[in-house]
Amino acid sequence: MKRFLFLFLMACLFPLVSPAQTARSPIDYLQVPGPILFERTAYHLAWTSHPTPAFYKQEYLAVGVDPSRFTSMIFFDLLRGTLTVQEAVGTKVAELKKLKEKIRW
Repeated sequence: MKRFLFLFLMACLFPLVSPAQTARSPIDYLQVPGPILFERTAYHLAWTSHPTPAFYKQEYLAVGVDPSRFTSMIFFDLLRGTLTVQEAVGTKVAELKKLKEKIRW
């Protein structure tokens, strides 16, 4: 399968622990126009990461939300490479399930 670029977008409304806890201004790697409006809530860029040359992460929270105690978040992951969408989604679902197991409700 030839190389392609795809945007792996997931809007998650899970009460998960997030890395969106930094005091410095996030870098908008993906040039997503904001704020993002979803269900009458405006989400603003709160945290970003570029952990590998082919992977970018951006997390959005509502204004005034404590990043360590949020109840909803929107995030974008951009992965360049040869994974299919199904493989990428499967990897993300497994990651979220593993993280959810660590959280005490």
